[in-house]
Amino acid sequence: MTTCNMCGLNAEMLYVISLEGSDLKVCKGCSSYGKIKTIIEPVVKEKKKKKLEKERFEKPEIELIQMVVSNYSVLVKNARERKGLKQKEIAKLINEKESVIHKIESGNLKPSIKLAEKLERFFRIKLIEQHEEIHASKTKKAEAGEGLTIGDMIKIKKK
Repeated sequence: MTTCNMCGLNAEMLYVISLEGSDLKVCKGCSSYGKIKTIIEPVVKEKKKKKLEKERFEKPEIELIQMVVSNYSVLVKNARERKGLKQKEIAKLINEKESVIHKIESGNLKPSIKLAEKLERFFRIKLIEQHEEIHASKTKKAEAGEGLTIGDMIKIKKK
């Protein structure tokens, strides 16, 4: 089942309508508010659905995470000194505050990914690393409720 973009009801069949220049997927009741372009009917394929469920339990998920390197402060400071510029000049050139540059170089502020990318482009240094995080696949046992619970993960403070 899918949800109507106008009223929020779950509908078996959706209509794509044009309403004030926008295309919306709506239920039959809301389709009268615009010009109907197409009708979306549900397609159910049992064999594919079972195969997808089986794959979901077998394959671990791999997630790529971007992280700022741990020695970012030394890298930024050395790159700035190599260019022979002051913190104030760098800040003006990359459109950041001088205090931000100072805190990054002193290690008091870890730059966001966006700021680290800006520093990488300016200094031509590498500040961001890609890490792979592998999530264990779900098992039927865990789905049945025999795995960890939220209570297992919370440490209860004793009075």
